[in-house]
Amino acid sequence: MNQAIDTLEFCLGFDHPETGESYARMGLACQEAGNYKGASLGLRRAFCVFFKSLGPNDSVTLGVHQQMVQVDENLDRADISHLPYQEQPQAILDIEK
Repeated sequence: MNQAIDTLEFCLGFDHPETGESYARMGLACQEAGNYKGASLGLRRAFCVFFKSLGPNDSVTLGVHQQMVQVDENLDRADISHLPYQEQPQAILDIEK
């Protein structure tokens, strides 16, 4: 993905909020550049991190989820959109394996 994020993830762990923030920033930068596949990957990972570390009802988690849904709609990517909100993080992690 990105060497800086890989290092941060190694040092702090995948579920650390700073790791999630880095994924979110990367996703938003990709979105601004028109790289929607990269944006989707970053925002999906950020959503998973925030869902676990901050909780499903945190405003940051909900905001990243909303951005992720918008990007995925641009990609016509519906692989998790049919799932209930609470099941989406695990489905994302299963897809990435």
